[in-house]
Amino acid sequence: GFIPSTMTDDGDALDIMIYCSTPVIRGTLVECRVLGCLDMTDAGDKDYKIIASPVSHHKQYNNLNDIDSGWLDIASNFFSHYKDLSGKQVDVTGWMSREQAIQIVNDSTVK
Repeated sequence: GFIPSTMTDDGDALDIMIYCSTPVIRGTLVECRVLGCLDMTDAGDKDYKIIASPVSHHKQYNNLNDIDSGWLDIASNFFSHYKDLSGKQVDVTGWMSREQAIQIVNDSTVK
């Protein structure tokens, strides 16, 4: 999904992945707690992927350490290869802390 009222270097809204076991219907606005961020570059532009969990989730997640490391590996691998078939280059640097992710959200907010 994306974070409303944000704009990134690639001209799009800031991307977000919601970490929860309940499916989220497309177009649903979900209040979330930022947990971290996947640092990546797509076609030469930074293309961060914020990871967050719903504030209403039955389990409270606070940062990346609370997330299954296998899930983080799968997500990182997915974004490393999701544009392979279209011949586009994506560079995934790794996971960034909650504090860094919050700063990215703040810096991307349209004022």
